[in-house]
Amino acid sequence: MRKTTFTGVGKALWLFMLTVLFACGGGTDDGAEGTVASAVDSATAVVPMPASTSELAYMEQFAGKQVWNDTVLESEPFNSRLKALLGSMHPNLLRHMADLGPPVAADEHTVTISGCKQHDCAATGGIILIDLTMDNILVGYRVDNKVATYTEKPMGNGYPQAFTEWAGTDPVSEGRTTGGKPDAAATGAFKWISWEKVPDDLREQLKRTRWGRGETEYGSIEVAVRSGCNVQVAQHDLNGDGTPGIIVSKADCELYCGSAGCNLKAFDGGRKLSVNDQVDRVRPAKNGVVTSVGVLIPLE
Repeated sequence: MRKTTFTGVGKALWLFMLTVLFACGGGTDDGAEGTVASAVDSATAVVPMPASTSELAYMEQFAGKQVWNDTVLESEPFNSRLKALLGSMHPNLLRHMADLGPPVAADEHTVTISGCKQHDCAATGGIILIDLTMDNILVGYRVDNKVATYTEKPMGNGYPQAFTEWAGTDPVSEGRTTGGKPDAAATGAFKWISWEKVPDDLREQLKRTRWGRGETEYGSIEVAVRSGCNVQVAQHDLNGDGTPGIIVSKADCELYCGSAGCNLKAFDGGRKLSVNDQVDRVRPAKNGVVTSVGVLIPLE
């Protein structure tokens, strides 16, 4: 067989033809696999992150909303976790964030809420970063150009870039907080009874008790029971009016439990509270409950 050879010009022409051929898809039909274009697309495609398992993942729905015109900070379980983290500093932070601030921002890992005090924005304000990957809340609270931090979990890898950019050149230190002091007359423990043993008169009260405009607490309990939750009910006079309120805990199930613990709600005298915690360590207090870490969560 005769061997084909190429001159210098022939080689150049042949290489040019190959280049044109591959650039046009290698002669394959449109949409066929194996083309250079599809290979490039595959190499540069963004692989989606797995869905967050954080109980705070729902906070992403508030992206673009103004914090103070919506119920962002009152949503559960975020509200209870923020109160437990900040303790006595909680109302101060919200007051100093209330005047000015951008809409809630969210990406695939973090939800950011920030605000500052009007006419003193550079010196007084706060930022809340919700890390959906670590299921952690980080708070920065600036007063007189000094920043105090509060975090549910240790920041082993340092503060995220969004926080350092917000803090700027202001000095940063770990904040300290104390919860409210429970009244000595309202200490002790709740006397829980399992849902199966809750008397009919108390069940009737729960049928008339609502958290908001939605379903009754009795309906919520029925859902929890069907989901395998361990539902317990207690009665305690939290507000001191002589009439016991109703406390409901829903534990040992994914529906009402997260990294912070399981859900506990209290209803007393038209006021109420909700907290996620180690429910067996939550104690009654005057006008509220004390969490497992000693923070007072008041009736509202």
